[in-house]
Amino acid sequence: MAIGIERALAARAAAHPARYLDVTYPELIADPIGTVRAVCDYFGYPFDTEFEARARRRLAEDPQHKHGVHRYSLEQFGLDPAAVDEQFAAYHDWAAAHLRRPI
Repeated sequence: MAIGIERALAARAAAHPARYLDVTYPELIADPIGTVRAVCDYFGYPFDTEFEARARRRLAEDPQHKHGVHRYSLEQFGLDPAAVDEQFAAYHDWAAAHLRRPI
């Protein structure tokens, strides 16, 4: 995963910045409709009342934690948190510098 993220960041750095709109998971969870609307607006996609109604139905049919809350830890999979932090340090640095609400 770390190699994939490094490659993605390199590809992104080589592309025009307007091709991307960053959305954090907390933003999406806090306001899914507003976040999708912002994405559509940014890229020029239509977001009409029918689209919004379908999105709201989908959210109602499949709410977060519908099947319970899952909790995982790195240790559970035999991973060392310090080693994982080190592997993903470049991504965390990038996120802190570029995201409105760093992950």
